[in-house]
Amino acid sequence: LICGATFALFTSTSTANIAVSSGKVNMTAEIENVKLSYQKPNTDNTAYETVEGELFAGNATVEGNKISLEKLVPGDKITLDIVVYNESNVASKYQTLVGISSDNGLFDGLAVTLDNVTYTGATAKSEWIDAVAVAEKTKIQTVAVSIELPIDAGNEYQDKSCELYLTVNAVQGN
Repeated sequence: LICGATFALFTSTSTANIAVSSGKVNMTAEIENVKLSYQKPNTDNTAYETVEGELFAGNATVEGNKISLEKLVPGDKITLDIVVYNESNVASKYQTLVGISSDNGLFDGLAVTLDNVTYTGATAKSEWIDAVAVAEKTKIQTVAVSIELPIDAGNEYQDKSCELYLTVNAVQGN
């Protein structure tokens, strides 16, 4: 006599899915609104008048986030905006920092202003500024910059150069 038996086991499976994503802190600085000008004597040589749209003999080249000024002469001036954009999807804090990367004697002859404050060459940074999370790229600050080789600059600034930088540092807001 053969006997058969079937064993039944009750079972169950449950899965919990856990999706994890990280936040993003992203601030960018972009060069915008570049304007060139130079000074020239008026017709009776009693004062100077401003000629807009070009430098006297030099040129300005913007490539991405770098601007190069070549062959500045006394009276040349450039104005531009450094626009800070927030693309962070979490609350963050940021600061701007300006300094000199290199100088072989030209910086002392330049008149550099940031938001109408004269920049003297010492590394300068702003206080930390709070920024909220955003869903899309948002303009949060504009820093007006002007760089001029004043009309009374002397021969000691011939064939000299310097390089400046403006950096945006950002960290998460907590």
